Amino acid sequence: MRKDPICHCHKGTECDCPTNWARCRHCKADITWVTTANDKSMPIDGHIRADRYDATRQVSHFATCAARKRPAKPAAQKPSTPRPQVQVVQLNIFAETAIQELHALRAQQQGGLQ
Repeated sequence: MRKDPICHCHKGTECDCPTNWARCRHCKADITWVTTANDKSMPIDGHIRADRYDATRQVSHFATCAARKRPAKPAAQKPSTPRPQVQVVQLNIFAETAIQELHALRAQQQGGLQ
């Protein structure tokens, strides 16, 4: 027995209506909490004597609650901090080696001419 019945049977504390009945906190509509196939709780429209969700006969209250529909929050903007300028330098290992060999060869040639 419920102390504060949400149903409309007017039996007061003698109410024997299901305990999964409730009211939507946003739009105050009558809803029934049922369990989905994935064992998750979901509200459906109306007060229905049901424990499991049946998509062929029941409508999710998430889809119909008019008071809950509101524009999405804008994405939080990160504070703009100046990024350090990084200069990307691609080194060619073969070119560096070739330049070193060229300098060594020049040094040999200059040494031999004197």
